[in-house]
Amino acid sequence: MNDSTQSNKQIALVALDIAKNKHDALILLPSGKRLSMTVANSLEGYQLLLDRC
Repeated sequence: MNDSTQSNKQIALVALDIAKNKHDALILLPSGKRLSMTVANSLEGYQLLLDRC
């Protein structure tokens, strides 16, 4: 059994505002840096979001 308090994984938190054509994202990186971006509702937009995290 894994104890999540002893894990050294880094986690990025992502808040999404979903819309029909585009999504707004606020990303909190493990370093504490915040990113704000808008991505298209498309495979390319999702990939861009994943690449930033």
